[in-house]
Amino acid sequence: MNKRLQFILALICASLATLGLFFYLNQVEAEANNQRSEALARYGGELVEVLVTNDELPAGTILNEENTSKLVWLVDLLPSQAIVDASEALGKSLKHELSKNMPITKNAFAQTPSIEIPAGHVALSVSSKGLTSVGGLLRPGMHIDVYSSSDEVSLLAQNILVVQTSASHLSDELTLEPIKIEWLTLAVKPELVEALIAAESKKSLYFVLPGESHDK
Repeated sequence: MNKRLQFILALICASLATLGLFFYLNQVEAEANNQRSEALARYGGELVEVLVTNDELPAGTILNEENTSKLVWLVDLLPSQAIVDASEALGKSLKHELSKNMPITKNAFAQTPSIEIPAGHVALSVSSKGLTSVGGLLRPGMHIDVYSSSDEVSLLAQNILVVQTSASHLSDELTLEPIKIEWLTLAVKPELVEALIAAESKKSLYFVLPGESHDK
């Protein structure tokens, strides 16, 4: 094969490669333009006021007018489902941490778990610590015994249903991985409420998870 033929073949290959690259870039640009057009149609302009965080907000924060504000953002840079109407977010709890000036999206909120209280019981929330809540392993649906500890240890209640915890929205209740638990909501008989509140205000409460053979 002489040099002239090699040159022609190389030129043809280069042309085909250039043409392929041209079509690929056109396709990428078209997809980007389509996404931008959809965003513009959704928000009504190239700039839009969206709800953002005023500070770094940890998971579980309840959004209000003090920790949020409106900020103008470029539509092209907005995350999907960014919130424009503050009423869609205020009063709701975050399911994960958000950094300062971060647009708040509709999927940033923790789902409010349903609470079912057995007949003849009331819901009572008590504070908890990692050590006292079985190392953070307690989950809704479990039954526990409640002890108070000061100078003496005493049993306050048995077979108490855990209705909800401060970490219910952060993890599946069946996952047995330790989670920081700051409070528990328990289903208790009305006659136990006063004793539990009094014990919590003066003593430390300990929550014990009985084994399956424990008498209920």
